[in-house]
Amino acid sequence: MVDGSFDPSRESHEEAVFVEESPPVPPAEEDPGSKEPSPLDRRRYRKVRRYFLRVSLHVFFWDILLNRPGLRGLRRAPLPRWIRLAEDFRELAVEMGGVLIKLGQYLRTRVDVLPVDVAAAFAGLQDSVPPEPFEDIKARVEGDFGRPVGQVFHWIDSSALGSASLGQVHRAQLLSGEEVAVKVLRPGIRKTVETDLVLIGRFVKRLKFFKRVRQQADLDWLTSEFAKVTRQELDMVAEGRNSERFAEDFADDPQVYVPKIYWDYCRANTLVMENVGYFRVDDLATLEAAGVGRDGIARKIANVYLRQFFRTSYVHADPHEGNLFVRPLPFAGELDEAGQPRISFAPGELVPSCEKRSFQLIFIDFGMMISIPKRLRPSLRQYAIGVGTRDSRKIVEAYVASGLLAPGADLNRIEEMTEGLLQRFEGTLLGQMKGVDLDEYVSFFADEYSDLLFNNPFRIPGDMLFVFRAMGILSGVIAKMEADLDLSVETVPLAQDLLQEEGQDQLEKTLLGLRDLAFNGYRTFERLDSVLTKAAGGRLVVRTLPSAEEDRDRRNLRRSVRRLGWVAASFGLLVSGSVWRLGDILLTGSRGEINASGAGTWLVAAGVASLILGIFRGR
Repeated sequence: MVDGSFDPSRESHEEAVFVEESPPVPPAEEDPGSKEPSPLDRRRYRKVRRYFLRVSLHVFFWDILLNRPGLRGLRRAPLPRWIRLAEDFRELAVEMGGVLIKLGQYLRTRVDVLPVDVAAAFAGLQDSVPPEPFEDIKARVEGDFGRPVGQVFHWIDSSALGSASLGQVHRAQLLSGEEVAVKVLRPGIRKTVETDLVLIGRFVKRLKFFKRVRQQADLDWLTSEFAKVTRQELDMVAEGRNSERFAEDFADDPQVYVPKIYWDYCRANTLVMENVGYFRVDDLATLEAAGVGRDGIARKIANVYLRQFFRTSYVHADPHEGNLFVRPLPFAGELDEAGQPRISFAPGELVPSCEKRSFQLIFIDFGMMISIPKRLRPSLRQYAIGVGTRDSRKIVEAYVASGLLAPGADLNRIEEMTEGLLQRFEGTLLGQMKGVDLDEYVSFFADEYSDLLFNNPFRIPGDMLFVFRAMGILSGVIAKMEADLDLSVETVPLAQDLLQEEGQDQLEKTLLGLRDLAFNGYRTFERLDSVLTKAAGGRLVVRTLPSAEEDRDRRNLRRSVRRLGWVAASFGLLVSGSVWRLGDILLTGSRGEINASGAGTWLVAAGVASLILGIFRGR
């Protein structure tokens, strides 16, 4: 599904289009399978670049230059300025679409980090992106199927149910009678995405000039991974496969639902699925009127994502409100309008109020799915155990195992800091900032752990980029729904299960070791009997190998002995030469008449050379 939403209130088919048969339509010119990159949109590139340049100059002037002692009196209040910048970005994103919408959606959810008024300025990017003209969408579908849309659907609604950055959704009816939702990629979206990726790549290239930024992450890898995942969102077939795998992961959970994919109607730019346009998770008033409490929804979302992070290792990385729906379920004995036992509610149907109504959480839009690498899965589970059991040492061990810390990092200091976070800001360990006193949070680091701030031992593993992104969006969504829900508390049952599994694994390893010992025990006893027999007959010979330390000491001793020998020989030559020269002086009675090439001189020279050679050889 798109990262927009369905409108469950639209029930009539007044604008449904019944298309008469016409000659087959040739395939669309844009070939999604082509490996050649789409040409860039130069106008878009220049316009977006101008905006980011303006933001950079704004930050430098108001938040860096005028934020110095003596100049702060000239500085305008930051909140109104940043609200205006956010509004400008929203207008630009709505106009330009593409990856800018994705960025705005992410910022919109971060009410736990951004000021509420700034985050609110991004509102509308989930469900108010202007839709493409229906004629263009119709041509897109006909190009995909190679035939008129009337030969594909009985009818298709010309009004979009949801419109988002990469595509939009229209309600339709298959020729076989099922009502479905049809997701269609926007025409020209590949060129738009490629242009945005080039902009991001060039921006990151400039960031690489800053050593501190380079040290924190592999920017080339991150850029490549972001581009790969973004392009994957344009593959409708891959999205359908992703949804089926996600459904398999939660097949044992009746409270999680994934829409059915109609594969016979899926093409490169078109995905047809079951219509699940019930209630968005942020339509809290409607849900509470139907008896579905926000606390239950928030807790279910949290636990589904904890299971993805720490168990299935397959993560829906775009969990904003437009991709999460709630389907209220009838309670036992509830009747429909005809007086018959109600089986379910249809999308858009009025749901009567009742207390504590059960529900299903529905996931859509599986374009951005992340598989956590196998090397990281044990450390992530260890991290969950550490957070759930409030064990700072286990958390730090997980940091080390995952490669999150730079070589040589002070583990004791990091453990102290983690213990402090567990005691005062434990929710931040899972990305939650809602309710945190930011001044106290900043002082915690500045006053007590300024050395860690300065050295910044943490690194961003590239293969965790989108997991962190999903965790950030999730925290923002939950904060808006249920501010008091603490994700760290939700990890406690998970940590207990993981600990139990860890204990079972250890027990299995121990039992396997005992089994091996039992199978190979007779060999051990045979060898022991042989040793005792030789010892009794006086034929036992014990050979020991020196330890590495003993071997090193022995080499040093040999080196010292050699050095001493060279020094003794050298001094012998020096003394002999000196005595020889002294004899010459006494015999001649005059030092000036001594022959410089005499034997004494050569002995002294040989002694000096020997001494120098001995020093260098002894090193």
